[in-house]
Amino acid sequence: MTRRSIRSLPRDGLAGGVLLAGSLFFLFHLLGSQAEGVTAHVSATTLPTLLVLVLAFLGALMLVGAWREWRTAAPVEPADASRAGWRVVVLVACTAAYIAMLPLLGYFVCTAGYFGAMALLFGNRRPLVVLPLMLLVPLALMLFFEKFMIIPLPSASLFG
Repeated sequence: MTRRSIRSLPRDGLAGGVLLAGSLFFLFHLLGSQAEGVTAHVSATTLPTLLVLVLAFLGALMLVGAWREWRTAAPVEPADASRAGWRVVVLVACTAAYIAMLPLLGYFVCTAGYFGAMALLFGNRRPLVVLPLMLLVPLALMLFFEKFMIIPLPSASLFG
């Protein structure tokens, strides 16, 4: 077996490393800052700290997965990235439409539609998986923000 260089690490490894490093940078910054307005163990840094911890965990998972793939798989030629470029364009267009429609249709309808569109865009075609995600994820986020963080989400102005 030939020895491979670190440059042959899958691109997920580079993305995971950057995500992990950036998350740890922001985590140390957030932990070093003063928490003002503490109410019931919730401050202005609670949500950002939680999100940075989740991103650091996901970055570490990406890095470990890429390292395991790099250690076990045979070297392969890189995939043709030109065919995947259309997904980025569609993702940006869907995100812009989500932002534009949010004041009109409200958080729940827009987010459920966005989750469904993203699932279809990235290859999930199973309705028994997509439909519960379209309902449960926006509902869980809505409950978290409105009940725990006391942050109202946009309501639908189109329907009155």
